[in-house]
Amino acid sequence: MTASGADFRPDIEGLRALAVLAVLLYHADLAGFDGGYIGVDVFFVLSGFLITRLLVSEVERTGTVSLSGFWGRRARRLLPASTLVVVLTLVASRFALDPLTQGFAARSALAASGFGANILFWTRGGYSQLEIPEPLLHFWSLAVEEQFYLFWPIVIVVLARALPSRLDIRRATVAAALVLGGVSLVACILITPDRQPFAFYWLPTRAWELLVGALLAVAPARAVRVAPFVRAVLAWIGLLLIGICAVSFEDPALGFPGSRALVPVLATAAVILGGAHAPAGPVGLLSWQPMQWIGKRSYAIYLWHFPVLVLAEAEWGPIDAWGRASLLVASVLVAAASFVLLEDPVRRSAWLAARPGRSLSTGALLAGAGMLSAAVALNLGQTLGTEEVVAAPVIVTSVSPVDSSSGPGSGAAGSADGGSSSSSAATVPVSTVPATLPPPSQRNSEALRALAAENAVLLAEAVKA
Repeated sequence: MTASGADFRPDIEGLRALAVLAVLLYHADLAGFDGGYIGVDVFFVLSGFLITRLLVSEVERTGTVSLSGFWGRRARRLLPASTLVVVLTLVASRFALDPLTQGFAARSALAASGFGANILFWTRGGYSQLEIPEPLLHFWSLAVEEQFYLFWPIVIVVLARALPSRLDIRRATVAAALVLGGVSLVACILITPDRQPFAFYWLPTRAWELLVGALLAVAPARAVRVAPFVRAVLAWIGLLLIGICAVSFEDPALGFPGSRALVPVLATAAVILGGAHAPAGPVGLLSWQPMQWIGKRSYAIYLWHFPVLVLAEAEWGPIDAWGRASLLVASVLVAAASFVLLEDPVRRSAWLAARPGRSLSTGALLAGAGMLSAAVALNLGQTLGTEEVVAAPVIVTSVSPVDSSSGPGSGAAGSADGGSSSSSAATVPVSTVPATLPPPSQRNSEALRALAAENAVLLAEAVKA
């Protein structure tokens, strides 16, 4: 979200740029940004800060929060671009993805349009465990934020109605953020070692990151009223730590988020705390015009880059570093076009903003369009059959060759080789295999189970498709 007028913070716009660049370099496997996924954690803190600042300010002005107005603004801001990406990704998937994975791409589009992509990808294991191309995997973080946007404003409204004075809303919000954020953080740390995918993808174990931003938005003035030089030092330390995390953190499956997420989250908080009024801090760097340009379009860039990378590699195979860098540049250009032609005009539409119902209706139509597109893609069906006659597949297993001339399976082997068996079932051409399974036995059963387990994902997808 972009603030405007007196509330605009160029340092936050610059932080957005750093966050999205870290994610892009991580996904493209460039420049050693093995921990670039922490850019998402930076986004979480920024979102919690900006959203809470808006909500609390509205309570102080009016005594409550217009939920329809808030959700309508979110719909105008988020859904036009995301729906466009979902629909075009589905179209491209029909050409770039193999038939067995098109069905899952459609189901992920359905989940993304319904704000539940994080839950779907939790069931699949995510970045490290997913073994098929998934161009909408990055929608998991958008789902976490969207779920927070549904839950947190209701908490603020309940607090506002329970308070004797609207001026008490800041203290009440601090208390709520501390309690809810504390529970979320403890759950995150305790759950990550044994159930890392759950901790990584679910809002209950990620909410504390957004609530750290919320605390910064409502912190008492005396808590942040420190000398500009001290704030500048804190901001520089925070920026340095974000950079260190982006290049030094390892595969998120190895214990992230857990307690390790505290480092990028608190580092982001330190940069925000430094503020735009500490001239000796990094605000000058973050206010650099290219950073502002990227930060303003960071949402669109985040949306477009991952489908471009995944679909290009699915179509053309492994791409070298220069090719991946070129794809990132192309995705930024596409994002800039969609920002100018769609995202910004809808967000600034005076007609939609005049009545919250218009924005909510537009949002519902956009979400419905994404779901309908996914449903159409699912019902088109995928086929593996053609009229062309092809050679029988060669099956390679890790099982050592076994002499098929003896044992319980010798009759079947003899029949396959043109022996005297009278069975009429052996009418399908069989290819010669480099290694054969042992004859039916207890050991054979174990080998078959292992082979089936290795191919369980593809088998499941083939059945579902």
